[in-house]
Amino acid sequence: MPDIPVIATQIAVLLLSLSVHESAHAYAANRFGDPTAKLLGRITLNPIKHMDLFGTLLLPALLLLARSPVVFGWAKPVPVNTLNFRNRLRDTAWVSAAGPLSNLALMVVGFVLLKAFVRLGHLALEHPLVTIALYLLVINAVLFLFNLIPLPPLDGASVIAGFISPKFGELVDRLGPFSFLILIALLWTGVFSVVFRTFISIVLTWI
Repeated sequence: MPDIPVIATQIAVLLLSLSVHESAHAYAANRFGDPTAKLLGRITLNPIKHMDLFGTLLLPALLLLARSPVVFGWAKPVPVNTLNFRNRLRDTAWVSAAGPLSNLALMVVGFVLLKAFVRLGHLALEHPLVTIALYLLVINAVLFLFNLIPLPPLDGASVIAGFISPKFGELVDRLGPFSFLILIALLWTGVFSVVFRTFISIVLTWI
């Protein structure tokens, strides 16, 4: 029997994390000169504004019910008009990076909370907030790492093009038609799980 309270907590944390992620994209785009997302009300933590029926609700629910070791999802992409940017390549990279960086920030919040509870002792570890802090750390670690995969339409592709190498960015863009198949292969073969588990293991050793 699935643990309904635990699943509900995971979904709530995922909705918050996705909302923060998309809001960060919208906020960054507005700061760099494109108000498109702001005018559509996307700078908000209201998950309804960001929901994608399959990516935000159905897929995460199915993964949770199937007891998948990795739970992820996505929201509606934030519309960005790069013609409004002064430096299209650089500003697009910053807007793309804003999403994963917001997840990294939430992951740090979860880490700090867990570390605080550990220092308070075993009784504190039984507090319901410990569960929330753990999922805040784990789910945002997944979103952070997953979105930095350098494949379009994930954020990592634009980050590489703007900050590392435009030529490599062009090469990555050519993989666009095959991105979905490559991502499925990374998940199906367990490559992403290995990277994720290694990352989480290192983080947890600091706690």
